[in-house]
Amino acid sequence: MKRERDLWKAIGTRKSEDVNEVILLTYAIDEHSNAYISYHVTGQGLKEKNMTHFQNVFQTNYEKIFLSEPIIFSCATGEINDKMESVLSVEIQDLLRAFNAKPVESLVEESFTSVSAYTGLWKEALQTKKQEMNLQIALRKTRMGGQTTIVVGTPIITSEY
Repeated sequence: MKRERDLWKAIGTRKSEDVNEVILLTYAIDEHSNAYISYHVTGQGLKEKNMTHFQNVFQTNYEKIFLSEPIIFSCATGEINDKMESVLSVEIQDLLRAFNAKPVESLVEESFTSVSAYTGLWKEALQTKKQEMNLQIALRKTRMGGQTTIVVGTPIITSEY
């Protein structure tokens, strides 16, 4: 646990084989007194059975920590190899279809594509100038022969990409 100016941070970690779990509690000491909890799981070859375990751990801790229903932001990051046969915009369209989402706004560059969208799959949403959005997808292609990083966030991306 440590204090940085008007901010308290508590960090807990657990490491097992190829998986790392980090829980970060951040509490701002100001007129709003906001608290944020991040649960971050990283590892190689995360399988469906691992994800069920992490979901159970999260649910158990969630029920111990919160007295009411907080707003939950989710963010998933992954990489695929460079053997993609399509351009980033096509991959984004495939992901939008998978989430049954309609684009709200986007940014398209040669090696980076990002889109904010709305899906009816969940109720939480943020208001933009144009309309509500609750899904962000970003793909960044690294140098030739490298990886393509995929980041999906609900309702927004909360990690660096």
